[in-house]
Amino acid sequence: MNHILEADFWKFCARLPLNIQRRVPQKFQLLRQNPRHPSLRQLLSELQESVVVGVY
Repeated sequence: MNHILEADFWKFCARLPLNIQRRVPQKFQLLRQNPRHPSLRQLLSELQESVVVGVY
């Protein structure tokens, strides 16, 4: 599977908390190597929390 980061992704990423922004390149590399890695689920959970907090 090919994963591509588009410009919109980076715009969204720039609005995330810094602690998550710093991990994006590493997690993207991990996603490319092992899409089922458990730490990716943790990042997804944190991203969802950030989005929900930003909406309310």
